[in-house]
Amino acid sequence: MSEDPKVIAEEQALAWFVRLRAGDASEADRARCRAWLAADPMHRAAWAELRHLWDVVEVLRPEAGRVMAGAVPARLGRRALWRPAAIAAGVTLVLGAGGLVGSRAGWLPAVLSADVSTRIGERRHLELADGSQAELDAASALALDIVPPRRRVVLLEGRGFFTVAPAAQPFIVAAGEGEVQAARCAFDIGIGPQGVAVTVATGELAVRCPAGEAMLRAGEGLTYDSARLHRMPPADPADIGAWRQGRLVFRGATLREVARTLERYHRGPILITSAAVAGLTLTAVFEADRVEAALAGIERVLPVRVRRVAGIVVLIGAA
Repeated sequence: MSEDPKVIAEEQALAWFVRLRAGDASEADRARCRAWLAADPMHRAAWAELRHLWDVVEVLRPEAGRVMAGAVPARLGRRALWRPAAIAAGVTLVLGAGGLVGSRAGWLPAVLSADVSTRIGERRHLELADGSQAELDAASALALDIVPPRRRVVLLEGRGFFTVAPAAQPFIVAAGEGEVQAARCAFDIGIGPQGVAVTVATGELAVRCPAGEAMLRAGEGLTYDSARLHRMPPADPADIGAWRQGRLVFRGATLREVARTLERYHRGPILITSAAVAGLTLTAVFEADRVEAALAGIERVLPVRVRRVAGIVVLIGAA
């Protein structure tokens, strides 16, 4: 925990905010919160700032309270309530219930269903049973169904790069509302705000989803969801799967997409608080292990303001 009194006050305000919105918050909890507020003007200022944030992001919805009632705060002791990890988990649940958190909103449920998963900031290389290889990006989850001759995996969350071993049976990656079928091929596939994005590094593959079917060859890519297939401009071979070397490449990406990707490498949520800036586009290359530098760069080139709450939550709003 930070030694900065202001940051400590923000952390405590966030913890109290999470606790009082739990379904089992008691009158004793509320009394302790009032005493905490009365103890220091800095506490009151931090509380007012957090209330303002809550209004700005407009997440006061019934489902937020229901998520909170059965989640982190109900299981926190009084001392544990102040730990940064507990605060981060609580605020992720609250804001995630309002639909504002990117990757983390779906990451925990996906992990519970996965055979293999990665943590925030972690990448992992896998040798699959059929001889194919998979590389998982940070905060990703994968379910395996490889029992010869069947070769199928499900990308539940995040992003992966697959190098498919040759075999008579096609290699299938299901993701979102569709699936990819490949033979001898290497490709990148990820789940993002715009649906599922697929880009081929070598070989070719078929994409099938409710919106239709398409063939992709080396350098080609598309995004799909339940309603549409959208072909992307030809990709630079050096950009395909660049995250495996710790490079996060964005070419004409929306700020929403950039924030979601950076969030996979950041210890707390990265939230966009203004719809007016979410669709701004950005072309840049960032280092995955230098998220703070990336946020500073975004603030320099786009008309946005980056703020931090409790040293954990990053807010991106209009400048």
